[in-house]
Amino acid sequence: MSSTPESRKPQIFLSYVQEDAEKVEKLYQKLSEAGFKPWMAKKDILPGEKKRSSIEKEIRNSDFFLVGLSANSVIQRGSIQREIKRALDVWEEQLDDDIYLIPVKVAACEIPERLHDFQWVDPFEDDGWTQLVKAIQVGLERRGEEVTALPEEKLEDTHQVAFDKKQSVQQPTVFISYSHKDEKEKDALLSHLGVLRQAGLIELWSDDDIKAGANREQVINQAIDRAKVAVLLISANFLSSDVLKTEIPRLLKRRQGGGLTVFPVIAKHCVWKKVDWLAEMEVRPKRGIPVWREEGIYADKELAAIAEEVAGIVEEATTNKEHNTSGSLDTRILQVLYNYWRQQPGDPKISLKELISQIPKVQQAEVIQCLYGLHEKGWLDYNLTGKAESGLVWLTQQGIKVAKTL
Repeated sequence: MSSTPESRKPQIFLSYVQEDAEKVEKLYQKLSEAGFKPWMAKKDILPGEKKRSSIEKEIRNSDFFLVGLSANSVIQRGSIQREIKRALDVWEEQLDDDIYLIPVKVAACEIPERLHDFQWVDPFEDDGWTQLVKAIQVGLERRGEEVTALPEEKLEDTHQVAFDKKQSVQQPTVFISYSHKDEKEKDALLSHLGVLRQAGLIELWSDDDIKAGANREQVINQAIDRAKVAVLLISANFLSSDVLKTEIPRLLKRRQGGGLTVFPVIAKHCVWKKVDWLAEMEVRPKRGIPVWREEGIYADKELAAIAEEVAGIVEEATTNKEHNTSGSLDTRILQVLYNYWRQQPGDPKISLKELISQIPKVQQAEVIQCLYGLHEKGWLDYNLTGKAESGLVWLTQQGIKVAKTL
């Protein structure tokens, strides 16, 4: 994050125990180089200053509170526990989706119970640093503060459609529920479902998508509420985990109300038939034969079949929605136009005949009527007259345009 003389550097409080000071200093240095203003007792308390009052003042004044977690810190009493308590007090004054308190793993450890609701990050592993910086950026944006773009950060596609975001096309979300002890199996499942995401058929969600510092329970509930399919990775680890308390009740409630397909996948041998709500469901692979059996030699074959079935569920749900909702054809037309537009340079035109050919046959007779409806909503800037089916449609930065063939 680059900084200008006029911009205020976000202040970040670093909480740690003495045993972890060396590693936290590395984080301090990296945050400084990124344009932030980290604060660390070892570096920033001046000789003669009262340590406790200085720390409490900085916790209150800081934009973010990062607590370094390790096997050392989670078992220590004293100052670090007091600092966490002060930070939780500050967080209680924030809005629910604000990001303020971010648990940072500086060494392998279990997350303390009172921090379970906050997604942790390890800035020293894989893309952990990128996730930490992104969390700080998002936290500032949610408070309405201007954020200077970071180098090497991915920008959103500059091709923006001008119609209301509420009308933009959203692919069905597939929610992944699993035990963290089955991380390897979850990653294999995501690889196969990732093919569907790359094809533009679905959006994938797992708790890997929770940003550092976010309220974990709230983010998970929001993801469940917008999901169309929930894939459960069933194992003994899963059936003995907190997931049965935190995710399953909400998933089953949504399934009961309609609109969500729960898709249990038997990952490993376990007594799943003894779980009442699970025993009543159709599971995959068929007959409950685990995906990872005989040293996993059949895993790819089973996961590919599961991905294929998920694609079928999503396609059927999408088709039913198009048939049964009055506004779905509008969305389908927008989707065809948007996909066509993204694949072509400039502002390519598509004939209404070609557009109609890409709409389900049962709805093709409604296309012209629907285009008139789009015009009435203000999404078309040309008053349709004459034989509209001979016209041209295209997308521009200003929105959708329609004109008769010259």
